[in-house]
Amino acid sequence: ENAIIMLHGFGATNDDFVPLAGQLKGSLPKDLVWVFPQAPVDASLGASAWWKINVPEWISACHSPGEAAISAMIRKPHEGLAACREQGVKFVKEIMARTSLPAARMHLAGFSQGAMTSMDVALSMEEPIGSVAMVSGAPIVVDEWAGKLAAKKGKHKIFVSHGKMDPVLPFAASGWAVQLFEQHGGVKVDYYPHNGGHELGGIAIMRGLSEFWSSACGAN
Repeated sequence: ENAIIMLHGFGATNDDFVPLAGQLKGSLPKDLVWVFPQAPVDASLGASAWWKINVPEWISACHSPGEAAISAMIRKPHEGLAACREQGVKFVKEIMARTSLPAARMHLAGFSQGAMTSMDVALSMEEPIGSVAMVSGAPIVVDEWAGKLAAKKGKHKIFVSHGKMDPVLPFAASGWAVQLFEQHGGVKVDYYPHNGGHELGGIAIMRGLSEFWSSACGAN
């Protein structure tokens, strides 16, 4: 038995990716447990968010000429991230306790801000989890991530997908993430770029996720 914990994106709800479980049901282990947590609503943002994200600042950085602005953005600490990380680790441990599954059978995944959060939580676990899947995300606090990846070098299984036409988070961010994971984490990332925008992706991405999770679940 394995568990997949899927985190939705900014301003979304936890039922966004429930259909994904049904779509992949026939190609994944039958005893797989799906968990879809809900991010709290941030009153100041008027939307659900895992941590406080400065939307105008992100948009400005993503659309600034060159890479200096977005490069600085993915290095800065974000308000509420530390608390989110702590709560996320606690939540994963609660799922482990409820299911009697070890960390190696926990699989974190997320979309957009949920992708960033899933990786941040995974890297903060005492024991490496089974796998992490980042869909249409970007690296954050990269210096922290680099140190945590190096501390558990070769211990992570990672999937990354991103649309080349993404108007929200630049496609280049996924390349930076892959470089970070491979250089500091010593892993070969399952990387699936596609021609879409800020979205889950088409059939090829579904097939890639299915193969990735099947392999990760079977390896544990």
